[in-house]
Order: sequence, then structure tokens, then C-alpha cells
Amino acid sequence: MTLGELEVYLPSIKCEVKATIGDEITLELNSDRPDMLSVEGVVRALRSFMEMKTGPQKIMAKKGPVNVKVLASTEKVRPFIACSILRGIKLSDEIVRQMMQLQEKLHETYCRNRRKASIGIYDLDRVSPNIIYEAVSPGKISFVPLDANEKMSGTEILERTDKGIRYAPIIKQLRVYPLLRDENGIVLSMPPILNSEDTRVTSLTEDLFIDVTGLDERLVNSVNNILIYNLALRGGNPEIVSIKYSTGRKIATPLLKPTEMTMNIDYANQTLGLSMGAGSMTRLLRRAGHSAKPIDGRKIRVLIPPYRCDILHQIDLVEDVVMSYGFNNLTPELPSTATVGKELAISTLTRTAREIMVGFAFQEVLNYILSNKNILCTKMKREADNLIEISNPMSMEYHMLRDSLIPGLLNYLSFNRHVQYPQKIFECGDVIGYAPKSSPRTLRKLAAVICNYKASFEEVQSIAYTTFKTLNLKHWSIEGSHHPSFIDGRSAQIRTEDAEIAILGEIHPEVLKNFELENPVVALEINMTELLTQSEE
Repeated sequence: MTLGELEVYLPSIKCEVKATIGDEITLELNSDRPDMLSVEGVVRALRSFMEMKTGPQKIMAKKGPVNVKVLASTEKVRPFIACSILRGIKLSDEIVRQMMQLQEKLHETYCRNRRKASIGIYDLDRVSPNIIYEAVSPGKISFVPLDANEKMSGTEILERTDKGIRYAPIIKQLRVYPLLRDENGIVLSMPPILNSEDTRVTSLTEDLFIDVTGLDERLVNSVNNILIYNLALRGGNPEIVSIKYSTGRKIATPLLKPTEMTMNIDYANQTLGLSMGAGSMTRLLRRAGHSAKPIDGRKIRVLIPPYRCDILHQIDLVEDVVMSYGFNNLTPELPSTATVGKELAISTLTRTAREIMVGFAFQEVLNYILSNKNILCTKMKREADNLIEISNPMSMEYHMLRDSLIPGLLNYLSFNRHVQYPQKIFECGDVIGYAPKSSPRTLRKLAAVICNYKASFEEVQSIAYTTFKTLNLKHWSIEGSHHPSFIDGRSAQIRTEDAEIAILGEIHPEVLKNFELENPVVALEINMTELLTQSEE
């Protein structure tokens, strides 16, 4: 197959060709296909799509002699581990390069830069078959890190090695660090940082030991499956590793059992606008790398291979069907009703407001609509009246819906006190407004703050006046305001005949102290939703 022919097929399996240099092709892959982050996975998908060998890759693995014992000390550190063995693989420099690329690409993407999971690949012949996974005090850890020539403690590894410095934030705050060693004390690695020099993989290595440790057991097993299936395409004999947890639970990995899912043919046809029968759809599923068999004329039993961790719902199978069918083969149809789309009025107003603030040399920031009582109320010297709180929050850091943008901007300033002054930031986003005996409303607001040693009411007042003039708002007035977050006599509200549309002023010294801000701050907040209503009237 020529490079030209290959470039035609690759987009059909979610591979975008970025560059072709000599006999090498650089690809950009969709993030939902971690099994294709190495050349082996791409070849497997391509071979099935081209119907050279349809269906899933199958491997036979026997139970090996290696056992992993997980100690209780890992439970609150990095509690899960999955392992596998590949014997008799003939490694070349190119295979080692592809293996390292797969490991690092998985780390960067699916494993969230090693925070959720991390991978170790070792020379099995250098360790005993009884492996221990534990958590140890940094001072008691001692081994020669990969590419080093002297033993280091856990603390020294985080301070003196490149990988240690880069990934130290993951474990530095812990009292004990994860450690993988054999029964004789030979260290394999200190997850998720780096491996030991004692177990380095070279082109002479024939037997590989693979481990994946992490915080999410499903993720750990998925990554382990991807590694063993992809590497097995290079040859060798996979073996199963027995793992025993401190709780007595036993598990054998890799998990080679496919996931079964039933796909409704009518659902797929309705979604895609097609009218395929069970036979045609089964063929397309096999072309996508699944094992598929019609149950009857309306359903298909699909066995999803263990390395396809992206299949979570029936719609994912429908996507595989249309990828195999070919998007170019779909017939475009005009919609039954003709409509003309246009930008919402609030979006137009928001865009204009953003342009105005950028013109004033403000920098835009974005905060979450979820916040907490400490930021919204306590630090702002106000009560939590009419604020909506989540009854079952995942974190107390995000348990309350904001009704104002100013607290988030002040909190942002508190994390940037080291930055040069003056600091001028703004945000245009949604808040939730609520009043007793009425339903909550989503409101669009614009807020801006200036932090500087000479910030004053007059400065923010001029910005408010210019903004209203640019937005062509008429018939408004300004009057004094009493707000607990602002200084009395140095704050005001701007009103139309029917409603308050803005508040502005100098932030109260107690609020500044609560946010640990050393310079005066002035703030402006405009209710863009109310402003739009007044403009339309």
C-alpha cells in the first residue's frame, strides 16, 4: 500500500494526517481512542476497517508465576494496581520507541498527566516473581532512579531528577510514597514518578512486566488492557498476574473478557437516517473491530474488545457503524422546515460589552458558576439570603450558586498579588438570581474590578458612564447605595425607572482584608439581562 492510499483510509478511523516525511506519517488522533496512541493500535484498526481481518484482536493468556501483594498502606495513597506479563518479545530500537511513545501518550491524556494513573514497564528477568506494592516513608526509600548513577531517597528523587521535579506535586504532600518492589528488596518503581535503573528495559529484554497504578480501578484496568493488547501485536506470549489486596480480595489481570452490549437496529437507523438491516449493520460493526451477531431482526449482540474503553453507551456503537459506513456515503437532506438562525440579543450585548472592557485595557477572566459560602458571603460581609445551595455537593468548595461576579474577581486578585499593578480584570457570565416566592432566574452580568494604590470611585464611575453611553442606554439615574461589601458614601447604584441595573463603588477594607488584598479595589457590576430588557422597552 502506498502512502497516498494510506492517507485516504486513515481519516476513516479518526486519524488526521498532519505531515508526511519520507516513510513516516505524523497523525493527530481523537482523544476518545487511547487504544490507537501507538502504531500497533492504528494498524489494528486499519486492518479491520479495510476488511483484511475484521473483528476484535484476540489473545490467549495463561496464568503466570508472578504474584503481586498489595499492602494496606496504599489505600489512601494510590490504592489500585493492574499488571500483565509479555514473554518472548523481540525488542528492537523502533519497538522500544513505540512502546515508550504509547506509555507517555497514555500518561498525558487518559491518565491525566499521571494523576489518575501511571504506567511502569520493566525487565521481568531482573526481579523475583513475588512483587509487593506498598507505601513507604520517603526517607526509607532508597534506589537508583532511571538514568541516574547513585541511590536516592524518595525526597531526593522529587528534588533532583527531572521526572521528580515535574511530577512532585502529585505525591509531595503525602506522608508516604507508593513503592513497587520484589520480595528481595529490588525496587521496580516509585509510582507515579519514575522507574528504577535496576529494571531498565533494553533491546536485549525478552520478558516484560507491566504495571498500572492509580486512583480509579476501571481506568487502571483499561490502560493495562491497552498496553498488553498493543504490545502483543509485536509478538510474545501474554501471561496473567495474580493480585491480592490487603482486604483479602483477589483479582487476575489483565481482564480479557469482552464487554457485552445490545444495539437496537431501529435506534441506530433513526439516529443515522438510514434503513439498514441486521446483516449490513453486523458487518459494519465487525469492520469497526467488534464481534457482532444478530439476535433477531431488531437487535444485535455486540462483544466489545477489552482495549476499546471508549465504548460507554449504545450511541458509541452507532458512531462506529457510521464510521464504517462512511460519512461521505450519507445522503444530505434538506430539513422539513426552513428557519433562519441568528445570534441571541443577550449574546450580541455580551459581545459588545466584552469589546468595551477590552478597549478599557481590562483582562477577561472566567470563573465557575459554582462557588462557596466563604467566598460569596463570609468574605464579602453579607448574609447568605436568597442564595441557592446544592443539597448533595461533591465538594464544599463548590456547593453554592453565585448571584454576583464580584466575589470571584476578588478571589482571583487574591491569587495574583505578585503581579504588577494596576490590575484591571472583568468577567461577563451567568449568575442565578432568586427572590422568595419566585423561581430562580439565570441572569447575565458584567463585572469589572480595578486594584491599584490610587483606585477611586471616580475611576469606576467614568467606566460605568462610558459603558452605558456606548450601549446607548437612556433614562437612567445614579443614587447612593448601602451595600455591606462597599464603603458607605463611596458606593452607588444605577437605576432606570423600573429597576436597578448596576452597582459600583469602593470595596470595604474588611472585605479587602478577608481576601488578603493590600491595595484599594473599586468594582462595577451591571445586570446585562435587565439592561437588555430596559433597552427593548
